[in-house]
Amino acid sequence: MVSILVKSIINIAGIIKLMKTYIFDTNVIIDLLLQEIIKITSQQKEKIELFQRVQPNQRIIAISTLAEFSSVMQKSIPYQFKIHEVKYKNFINHVTSKFIDEADKLSIVFFPERDEFLSAKDLYLKISADSKSPKRIDFADSLLIAIAKKTGAEVVTNDQELQKMLG
Repeated sequence: MVSILVKSIINIAGIIKLMKTYIFDTNVIIDLLLQEIIKITSQQKEKIELFQRVQPNQRIIAISTLAEFSSVMQKSIPYQFKIHEVKYKNFINHVTSKFIDEADKLSIVFFPERDEFLSAKDLYLKISADSKSPKRIDFADSLLIAIAKKTGAEVVTNDQELQKMLG
């Protein structure tokens, strides 16, 4: 049974590499869902349009991105925009729940394996240990880079630090 599961995962990784795929960062998903109520730049709009234009089997969302998305939507967004009214908090919770519920229909939800974890850990620790480096990265972004390397997917983000790291 385990060997069948491993073969299926390897086959999925192979299929992902055959077509142009994109791994979407949390900030792009938030922009997509809140574009009607927050100010969006032209650069952010381009990434939203890319998400909308590509097929679900070309979109990758890491499970860690979904966790980060939920946390940001339910904690950071209300704080950042000073949202205190219950009806607006309920709206944000509804949008968050709906997206998570539909994530596997909207994209490939990627569950990292040990090799992606180790690659992400090494990158994160290397950058964190270099006190002279102006680059900073969080572990979630390190994981996106590791997943992108494994799948050949292009990382789509509005995070300028992450964009610099990607080249």
